[in-house]
Amino acid sequence: MSRGKTGKREIGEVCKGPLASKIDLFLTDMARNGFGGTVLIAEGDDVVLNKGFGLSREGIRCTASTVFDIGSITKQFTATAILRLEEEGLLSVNDPIKNYFDYVPEDKARITIHHLLTHTAGLLHSYGEDYEIAFRDETLKKMFERPLKFQPGTAYSYSNGGYSVLAALIERVTGRSFEEYLRSTFFDPLGMRYTGYSLPEQLEVPVVMDKSRKDGPYWYLYGNGGLLSTTGDLFKWHLALHGGEVLPELQKKRLFIPYVKTDEGTSFYGYGWFIDMTSRGTTLISHSGESGEGINSDFLYYKDEDILMIIFSDVRLNSKIAVDVIEELLEGIIFG
Repeated sequence: MSRGKTGKREIGEVCKGPLASKIDLFLTDMARNGFGGTVLIAEGDDVVLNKGFGLSREGIRCTASTVFDIGSITKQFTATAILRLEEEGLLSVNDPIKNYFDYVPEDKARITIHHLLTHTAGLLHSYGEDYEIAFRDETLKKMFERPLKFQPGTAYSYSNGGYSVLAALIERVTGRSFEEYLRSTFFDPLGMRYTGYSLPEQLEVPVVMDKSRKDGPYWYLYGNGGLLSTTGDLFKWHLALHGGEVLPELQKKRLFIPYVKTDEGTSFYGYGWFIDMTSRGTTLISHSGESGEGINSDFLYYKDEDILMIIFSDVRLNSKIAVDVIEELLEGIIFG
């Protein structure tokens, strides 16, 4: 499908058309019953709804410009950065990681970049707390000292640690910090002003996050989660990614190849994305995110219908994560 250039225009509050009005009424009612969050719905290039509803747990009124921690949605940026560097001839996804780090032990010498991208490296899911102070090389050495869950390439096991290794690899290849690389390569050119591990102080926007967040470094988190963003910024990213501004077509398609079956029903994992078949027999490309701060998010692209749904929240509804409840109900409204 063709996409127009994203430009740098801000995407503020939007509610237009009969579908948006129906969703607006539904989410307003959900807010009366405890929902707090921000939701964006787009049909193709057109945002039909982008609004905040209710209050966060901290009492922040949610708006279209509220910044949330997007959790593991961060992984798609890490994966895209790897393919961008491969396109530039600076690495190959088939390279073993021992080519980039001096302290890879023998049992991990066969791990490739592809294994890390697809959670098939055999690394553990977590090696420490998200906001535990952790320096890069010390953290990697700790990861490499722990035994593997299985031999690389023989199974699937979701691993935040693997994506932190990818972030460190990006730093080794580029000679820049992971965040600096993302900002200069993706965020600034696409006008994603409200996206990053930290935001400029002059940006006066509501941020739903732990106010005690320090300066880091947080190498148990970098690469796999923790980015801050807005629904509007992620829509810009979506248009740019599918419009060819971020990667050429062949490289972009490699993000969404169902390389490995996951342990969740019929779901497969690509590079930083889950690929599923809906009950309608259509393709869903998605990733959810959650953080130790209680933030939850969903990024869902119904490819065949060309519908995008982004949901941010930090509350629970009837003991369930709010984004899961809202997602299921919105699907019923949108697809009947």
